[in-house]
Amino acid sequence: MGSTAFGARHVSYHLVLRVLILAFSMDKYYMLVRKFVNASFRLLMRTEWDAAAVEEYNSILSGPNGPLWWSALLKCCDVDLRLSLQLQRHSDSS
Repeated sequence: MGSTAFGARHVSYHLVLRVLILAFSMDKYYMLVRKFVNASFRLLMRTEWDAAAVEEYNSILSGPNGPLWWSALLKCCDVDLRLSLQLQRHSDSS
């Protein structure tokens, strides 16, 4: 009976460790997203928010191969988009 309890405890520790690693990885990913958005906005500020530069940046993000292509699709369907809680937490901490 002791080995079963130890085995169950070992599995739960392993699971907790995996969850913590995943949470840490997501935090790193959201930090990378924040840095990318920050650098993009600084670049657009240097161009004094030139309409052509903003349009090109928008087309890169929301174009067919861009990371936000699905948001344009969801807007067509009147779906309300919101930031995830993790990204919102990171944006509040800066």
